Amino acid sequence: MLKKIIMGLTVLLLPLSVSAADNIMAKDVNAIGKTSIKDLKAKIDKGHKIVIIDVRTGASWEHSKVKIKGAKRIPYPDIAKRAMEIPMGSEIVTYCT
Repeated sequence: MLKKIIMGLTVLLLPLSVSAADNIMAKDVNAIGKTSIKDLKAKIDKGHKIVIIDVRTGASWEHSKVKIKGAKRIPYPDIAKRAMEIPMGSEIVTYCT
């Protein structure tokens, strides 16, 4: 089911450490990895602590039929100012369509 829901999405891993607010914008772009839908689903099925963040803005989100249940919506431009809403100690996955 999850595979059908997120097929065609861009999924990025957003590594966070120490303090999300201090580090979210300081991370080297090269440190951000990509994961496949298959690997993401496997991690979820194995019970990994994963926070999924939908970073789409405005109409991209509003008009999309593709939304992952349980994903936190933080539009990309708001990530830095809302970083404290992102739980520490979990793998962070951002996505957009």
